[in-house]
Amino acid sequence: MYWASPSAIQGHQDRHDNQALTYYVGYHVDVPDIWPEIVDRWDNHLKHALTDQSSSRPPSTLKLAISAASYATFGRAQKSQAAFDAGSTQYSKALVKTNLALSDAREACQDEVLLAVMLLSFYENAVMGTKSNSLAQDIESIGARCFAHHEGAMAMLKLRRQRDHRTSRNNELDKLVRRQLMRTWLLRSMRPPSWFLDGSQFGEHGCALALDHCMMEATKLRYQAKGVFSDGTAPAIESQSGRKEGLQSIFAKAQTLDDVLIIWANQRPVDDRYSMHPVHDDERAGTGDRIFGSMVHIYRTAGHAGMWNRYRAIRLIVNDIILRILSLTESSLGSDTESSTQAVILRIRGLADELCASIPYSLGLVEAGRVNGCDIAIIRKVPASLRLLVKASAASFLCWPLNEALMVSGVPGRHQRYIRDRMLDSPKTHFERKIIPSKPAHSSSMATTNPNPLATDDRARLKAHFDVAPTSHPDRWSKLWDAGNFLPWDRGTPNPALVDLLDQRKDLIGDCFIEDAGKRRRKRALVPGCGKGYDVLLLASYGYDAYGLEVSEKAVERCIEEKSITGDKYPVRDEAVGAGESTFLKGDFFADAWSGEFAGGGTFELIYDYTFFCALNPEMRPAWAQRTSQLLSRKPPGHLICLEFPTYKDPSTGGPPFGLTPETYLEHLSHPGKELPYDESGHVKVESSGRSDPEGLERIDHWQPERTHAIGKGTDWISVWRHR
Repeated sequence: MYWASPSAIQGHQDRHDNQALTYYVGYHVDVPDIWPEIVDRWDNHLKHALTDQSSSRPPSTLKLAISAASYATFGRAQKSQAAFDAGSTQYSKALVKTNLALSDAREACQDEVLLAVMLLSFYENAVMGTKSNSLAQDIESIGARCFAHHEGAMAMLKLRRQRDHRTSRNNELDKLVRRQLMRTWLLRSMRPPSWFLDGSQFGEHGCALALDHCMMEATKLRYQAKGVFSDGTAPAIESQSGRKEGLQSIFAKAQTLDDVLIIWANQRPVDDRYSMHPVHDDERAGTGDRIFGSMVHIYRTAGHAGMWNRYRAIRLIVNDIILRILSLTESSLGSDTESSTQAVILRIRGLADELCASIPYSLGLVEAGRVNGCDIAIIRKVPASLRLLVKASAASFLCWPLNEALMVSGVPGRHQRYIRDRMLDSPKTHFERKIIPSKPAHSSSMATTNPNPLATDDRARLKAHFDVAPTSHPDRWSKLWDAGNFLPWDRGTPNPALVDLLDQRKDLIGDCFIEDAGKRRRKRALVPGCGKGYDVLLLASYGYDAYGLEVSEKAVERCIEEKSITGDKYPVRDEAVGAGESTFLKGDFFADAWSGEFAGGGTFELIYDYTFFCALNPEMRPAWAQRTSQLLSRKPPGHLICLEFPTYKDPSTGGPPFGLTPETYLEHLSHPGKELPYDESGHVKVESSGRSDPEGLERIDHWQPERTHAIGKGTDWISVWRHR
């Protein structure tokens, strides 16, 4: 049998453990042998581990880690609290043993320890977002430890590479770990060390080595580009001439690399290629809009689809760099910038089309069938369950390419929405999940940095402050403002994502004037929960008559003070347009008293929500959506801008701020006032909400901003809405 039978260790495990192991092996690990060498094959190592560890007494670190991972996946699939509890016990034991192993340099170099580290990371991913009273205390105390994080894994790999005697299995495992780390280098726009650069030293060869080289070049280009892009993510080169030369050099290298990638694709043999087919509808099919367009790719295996999508992701990264340089350099590159820009945009769109066309095959949404009883064709598959259509071991090959596509600014919004929706359909996978600390951790600590810069004590203090009935929350906010010495949400400036939207997306929201009853006037903009009023002052500088609403009199006083002392920080953006008025109001967002004095029925042509929705107790979400819909002008038409935050946070951990996802905004704003069901982990049940309410808002665009506050970098989303 290809896999060691779980019955081999039955003597040391009960029936539930055997069921969990069988599920994990068959669904998350096992892959066919015919997949290309370029695909990560963790299964070979875990197969060997299952055989070697079957009789270990007492249980080894790796055996405990395998058991924890098995229970986590089985518990999630079966919604079994008993499985989660058993996994927590095994995880705690494995954690202790792993820490002991890592304290000894020789033992830390062992394959079993590295595999255990990767599996413990998988366990942490699998339990993330799952409520379990027995897990709460353990996860709270060790939640900052993520064993697959960048610096710790790099330290282990470097230590292993210094050994004199190495087996083929050692080398193969190092190659797989390096592949994962290289994706992390690329995602974080960091410069890899010299000992890491040459893939051939880690066993890469053939087409895998060629693509590895391209990926490493893309990593170096992204790092170099970060040094010359003045986007706030890295110090910009001060010399204008030096910056221009740097951009020209990166531009030339990126164009060359894109050509090399095209050559790599053209050299693939026929057996490695894919074909395109139209999709025929089947009335039984429940996949709906899960097919992008009418054409899909068919591959030899899902692994071949993963290989091609890795290639597409690298090309998207390279062309994104080219596009950004073109947008900054105008005609300084000595070419027709406008036509070059259009060519790059078309390339990015073409790659995004190909990526989206590959997803149905990879996720098992299509199959061969018959049309009109005779002709063989590609039809939509009838799913018993979307999350059971594909093994997690297959879905994992999609995760990194899809994550990268979502980070490329030139990928159209329609493609981004489709990609994100399909990622939500996929089963949770392990080694490919993107867990990247926002700041480098010390390589010897094996601990990650929490993406939230608030200190743990501050988060706990804020959560405890609001541990009362939601009806008492307004009073609690007022008390914080009255004291004035604990405002951990204050960033001191408007969010740069809003600045970029106002500068770049007038095609979406229009300008600051509107025709109303035959007269031209400034649009009214509302910022509920405006804090110290930074965003209100910014909107006024763009010509809007902007209103900031706060529940506390003291907060309004702080806004007025901010306006008086920092007015010069918000200069008029367009002298021809001029500045609008900025007004600060005390009032309850959900009451009518504060808005009744405005003309036009107390409505606004623009509403901006950043940290207001996430500050509300989840019980208030239906009321928020209904009130927002009421305040947004229908005629003249208004726009709601939501800067979606904090999407990185597990909803089950409480708040404020309360963790949420783009789907939370989508479901509530599509059904204002309606009570929507949530699962036990705090996520809104997307498919159970039914059709959109005619009174609901329509999302007209959705993207990830290039710039935002550090706390939301890489996880914030912007959505723009209007009445239907």
